[in-house]
Amino acid sequence: MTHCPACSGSAFENLIDFGTIPKSGIYLRSPIEDFPSIHHAFEFCASCCLIRQKAIESASHDYTHVPRATTRQFPKYIDAIIASLKSHGVSGSDLVIEVGSNDGGFLDRIASAGFRNLLGIEPSIACAGLSLAKDHKIITKHWDAETAATVLQDHGPARAVICRHTLEHVPRPLEFLQAIRSILAPDGIAFIEVPDARPITHDLRGHELWDEHLHIFTPTNLQLIMHRAGFSVLRCNAWPERSDINLLFWARVDDGLPQKSPPDSAAASAAEIQLCREFEARWKAFSSRLQAASASWSRPVYMLGASHPQTNFIHFTGLQNAIDAFLDDNPTKSNLLIPLAKPVPIFPTSKLLEHPTPGTILRGAFGYEEWMDRVTAPVASEPTTIVKPYEPRMIFLR
Repeated sequence: MTHCPACSGSAFENLIDFGTIPKSGIYLRSPIEDFPSIHHAFEFCASCCLIRQKAIESASHDYTHVPRATTRQFPKYIDAIIASLKSHGVSGSDLVIEVGSNDGGFLDRIASAGFRNLLGIEPSIACAGLSLAKDHKIITKHWDAETAATVLQDHGPARAVICRHTLEHVPRPLEFLQAIRSILAPDGIAFIEVPDARPITHDLRGHELWDEHLHIFTPTNLQLIMHRAGFSVLRCNAWPERSDINLLFWARVDDGLPQKSPPDSAAASAAEIQLCREFEARWKAFSSRLQAASASWSRPVYMLGASHPQTNFIHFTGLQNAIDAFLDDNPTKSNLLIPLAKPVPIFPTSKLLEHPTPGTILRGAFGYEEWMDRVTAPVASEPTTIVKPYEPRMIFLR
């Protein structure tokens, strides 16, 4: 077992073990097509509550051939991020690097705001190709110390480095952040954005334990790891986005002066640690109640949404035999299959209107309430069971 990258602690405890399940994000074209499975388990640091996957070294973290584009998933506060760069003195001619630039959507937005000296780092060949087609400068590599050294030699130090929803995907987040620090100018600004772990443990949002997320942070341990990487945190926000929370951190290279709020090496509260220790029992109790309820659901049973949160939820709650179809209006998914207990088809939402009395609809498109309202409106007067597996909580933000 390696030490915690955030607090260097060595005491890890079990968070939850989901057993062997199909890897998320797998879509089949045929019911006899093979698909990969993984042993999906998580642990947490008993000092700072950093959550990480067990057996990280064997986890999949090579994104070279992952074509998933994310521009459609921009948060509402994207323009505020760009404005914050200007407020920290970053000018249009300064070098701005985005680590994990995906399909170039954020580079498009920041270019339209007047920033002209942009560079993206993106390991996905397909996503990098989309950026290159828009004339962005892209280095198609995974981010590490070697890539950082090449960037520094060829482009000089960066005035700003942006890293959005990438840190949680990497096996060695401390070294990843240190590589960012190595290319940052002394007066530069780093912006880091990751999902917040607290909805998982506080509000029992177990579907967020995605197999591509190797580490999941709280404000406390994210500050700890940034401090260890040589940063001084200037500002941190927890920002609600759909049904989740994102952590937004702005930082500079640590100048050795005392920080406003020095991180505590044992900063997680006893309550936070206890929530982690109780998580598996709470999740199993929740799943048992849902399984019992599913026995009375009228068929067919439709799951709204056909992405990793929905497949995670079904596998993690043991509802593999309860789902007859997924409904998703993304045309690239139509008529594909998702491996559950057996391959289950994905249909467009218009399929609901073809059935005289749709049986049960599971509102699983978490965070897309308006879309789910529109989808279920035509059958509102029918004898259809509408299941809301979660109720909004997020108590810790109130």
